Amino acid sequence: LENIIGTTGDDDASSPSAPPIAAPAVPSPARRLREREIALLRGLAPPPASRTGDPFDDGPAVAALWEFWFRERGESAAAELRACEADAYRMAASDFLRAKSGARPLPENDPANRWAEVEDRMRDLARSHGIKGPAGVSAGAAGGRVDAYSWVEPLNRLATLLFQRGRYEESARACRAILTERPWHFGALSGIVMCYRNLGENDKADRVWAPRCMPRLDPVDNYRRRRDWVKRNVEDAERTLGNK
Repeated sequence: LENIIGTTGDDDASSPSAPPIAAPAVPSPARRLREREIALLRGLAPPPASRTGDPFDDGPAVAALWEFWFRERGESAAAELRACEADAYRMAASDFLRAKSGARPLPENDPANRWAEVEDRMRDLARSHGIKGPAGVSAGAAGGRVDAYSWVEPLNRLATLLFQRGRYEESARACRAILTERPWHFGALSGIVMCYRNLGENDKADRVWAPRCMPRLDPVDNYRRRRDWVKRNVEDAERTLGNK
């Protein structure tokens, strides 16, 4: 996995006192993409002028961010990723029906078993759309190339596929790679918590990663925890813009 997602290194959140992840700076060509992402992040919390008890629905904002992450490399790349997802869904449905009927799982070498093919296609998408190599290589060191600004959504979908296949450690590594680039990626945050719980590493899941997850909306305290989470992650995202 590391030859696709880069060296993630040791789990930097192995203790409850681990510092927050700081996203790397983005190169100039990617500035508008990051600015758009920041605007969408702000939409995850109610407007500052809202009062306690005012209703707030984050559904549209969540959907808009997912769509942004999915399409930030353009329509062609997004269509490829959607096709991978559709094939993975069909395989999962087939496996479910086989299990329900008492049939054995398809052998790895069966032509109808396309899990490995779908996984390879997701890895290829991640490789071809800018996942950086060695950890710690900044966008500046990469020469300001557009592809130094990583498209993490193929990795996120790959992490989901690995989780579905019971490969929790690999899925957690993919989530950590995503969170190195986007500490605010709420999908990867939820995913890494589930990975560690399934690995029986509840301390990492509940004391390290769960507190970093996007809080649920709570109108009782005027959504204070959600507002704080959004503010903290918007500030982190803004720091990646630098002075360019």
